[in-house]
Amino acid sequence: MTTGATPQIENLTETLQRHLGLQQAQTFWPEDLVADAIARLVRRRGNVERVRRLWDRDRAHELVDGFRPEEHREALDRLRRVLDANLVVQRQRDGSPKTFRPFLPELVTNQKIGTVFRELGRTAIDVLWRDDEIKKGIETLVRGWRTRHPLALALAPLTVGVDEPPSQPSNLAELLREGGDAALKQWGETVVRQDWITWLRAARGLTVDEQLETMTALVCLHLHVALLSRLASTRPIVFLAVAGQDMDRACARSAYNVYGFWGERAYQALRRVASEAIDRARMLVPGWESLATIKELAAWAAVPIKGPRSVNERFHDLVSGAAADPRANARDALIDALTEAFSTPSGVVTKVRDFLRGTGRAAGIVGPDAYRARKRYQLDERAIELLARLHVHRPPDEVASAEEERLGIDAFLDDLFHRYGFVVTRERGPVRDALRGEGLRPILRLLPGDEAMRRNRALLERRFDELRLVRRYSDASAVLHVV
Repeated sequence: MTTGATPQIENLTETLQRHLGLQQAQTFWPEDLVADAIARLVRRRGNVERVRRLWDRDRAHELVDGFRPEEHREALDRLRRVLDANLVVQRQRDGSPKTFRPFLPELVTNQKIGTVFRELGRTAIDVLWRDDEIKKGIETLVRGWRTRHPLALALAPLTVGVDEPPSQPSNLAELLREGGDAALKQWGETVVRQDWITWLRAARGLTVDEQLETMTALVCLHLHVALLSRLASTRPIVFLAVAGQDMDRACARSAYNVYGFWGERAYQALRRVASEAIDRARMLVPGWESLATIKELAAWAAVPIKGPRSVNERFHDLVSGAAADPRANARDALIDALTEAFSTPSGVVTKVRDFLRGTGRAAGIVGPDAYRARKRYQLDERAIELLARLHVHRPPDEVASAEEERLGIDAFLDDLFHRYGFVVTRERGPVRDALRGEGLRPILRLLPGDEAMRRNRALLERRFDELRLVRRYSDASAVLHVV
């Protein structure tokens, strides 16, 4: 082995983000993701310091023309309570607002964009909204919020607009442009495009708050499925237990296990990029190509990683420990050490799982929402209403089902599986046929039995009735119906 030059291993946090198409594997707020996307779309943000001053009790009165304490102080307190409940998303450590819902582009702060918004909006405008018709439709809609939403009307005088430069391509857009995932690219050009064209049609009858809520849910639904696609070795499959106190126990257990399965795939993805990173590092420096013996493994204890000192120290300790075991396989031990060095409680794998949880909760397919509650895949009323609304407004020829009644629940279930890989019941022929794939065995072992799935489907129908999302013509005949 040559002792002159020493290779360097790349930062696996960045590598895994590029591999999975994530902009930043960090904890995020769904409303801020959409706010960042809107600001990038319309190329407009704002200086929101005057809006934040409303929470400064010593200076808020400066914003009121002709301020009279006996008349206006109580009104300011009431205004703050309204804004706390309906406008504020993130808060500073002192409790003051950090970010706001984007009822105006000027309410999207122009300060510390990369850290505040994690740059996640880039993926939305580059991939989900890449079609010109969609961009134009969304821009027209959100610009109309300025005159339709009372908080936008009230706060507009306190904002200062700042032009936004063109957004740089996202990691997912670069991945798809370079031909890294043909199936995911095809999904984006068909399913995602159809969903957003349909959403624009469905959003016309909604209030501004409902438009923002459903926009956020749909963005997070698409980002969640896209991440599953990158984590999967075949098409992603998710079993959704229908949420509620009467959830079937077997379905609940399966939903827990399926959620855990996809979380574990994040660790496997890190191991994969660790293996590839080691190969790249070896090939760059002549003499480091071989990893045939434990003696050669020991030399890697001095190889640096582009990353924090703590990661380097952990990697070097792990390599040194593995090199002391004469029974170890040198290559496998090095991959293990590099993977473990990045697998810290706050490391990239944890953040990828956070992203799965965050997008899933915002889309209404991961819960329960209770703090520290063990998460599972479950279909709650937010997702049911969103998916039903999209289905009702979808052109009949875009519904992926052989059912003659395209608004029926059977057609809805077929289309749900086709678009997102979501399984509610195995009773449907297209679902049953697709689940016979050889590569799906790991996930199929986690699914509940047929009887439990039938109860899950019956529970979904009851949810449709409770939410008044169906119109029944008889006990055996019902179609989805959205007011």
